[in-house]
Amino acid sequence: MNKKMHTIVCGVFHSVALCSDGTVHCWGNNRLNQCDPVHLTFTDVIQVACGTQHSVVLLANGTVRCWGNNSCNQCDPVHFTFTDVVQVTCGNTYSVALFSNGTVRCWGNNEYNQCDPVHLTFKDVQLSYDHNVVLW
Repeated sequence: MNKKMHTIVCGVFHSVALCSDGTVHCWGNNRLNQCDPVHLTFTDVIQVACGTQHSVVLLANGTVRCWGNNSCNQCDPVHFTFTDVVQVTCGNTYSVALFSNGTVRCWGNNEYNQCDPVHLTFKDVQLSYDHNVVLW
């Protein structure tokens, strides 16, 4: 690969790189398709994130795409219309999108209420294995 990597994020057994040209490259264990966005063409990615066994990208048009293990619906934001997203991040088995108006949408495992943010407006969201930290 002769492309300049801009950002590298890691799941448990896989890694995702965002290249300076907006393309994405994945490598590692692909048992749950976490390295296999082949069915999707990414040329305008601006951010990448990894959960334990899933990957999420934010496209330049403010939309979100996910792939990998979907056992907790962490790759399944089809229930929502995602536009105007400015940041994505992942926890163990859940994903979060921060919108330009400061609202947050979360999908996936909610075992510890990590997908039930209080109804505030946020500036930044960071996730860990099973908890969230926000700046408002």
